Amino acid sequence: MAKQSGRFTLRIRTQFQFRASDRTLNRILGAIANQHINITGYNQMKKGSINAVTLVVGPPNMASPSADAAVRQILRGLHVMFRERSVIRISNIPAGIPGINHSIYQALFRKVRVNAMYDGEENATFVQTSNNREAIQILREI
Repeated sequence: MAKQSGRFTLRIRTQFQFRASDRTLNRILGAIANQHINITGYNQMKKGSINAVTLVVGPPNMASPSADAAVRQILRGLHVMFRERSVIRISNIPAGIPGINHSIYQALFRKVRVNAMYDGEENATFVQTSNNREAIQILREI
């Protein structure tokens, strides 16, 4: 369910985090694409020869339990250890306004731990926090 703030639409989504070699990551992304699953949020960082990947799947504006289940199956089938977390998708962010990420981070970091922030489709930002319920209350007031 979407929660409307003064400016933003806030949704809880499922985030997958895993580590994989280039070859394994290529297989994962290929399997996701072959099942016609959209990746709506994606972040990848390489350390040495291993990729640390964070992704959110399904349509941009709604959770997709079937897409989440398919990704779980893909990762398990490739013997990739992964972690699932709930994240907040912030949408309806006005484009072209300098400082919007600063405003979001500044509002959150004093009251909850911000573990990650990354961009997604349709000018959305995903935020992983230590307390999503409290973070949503804070974001409603921006």
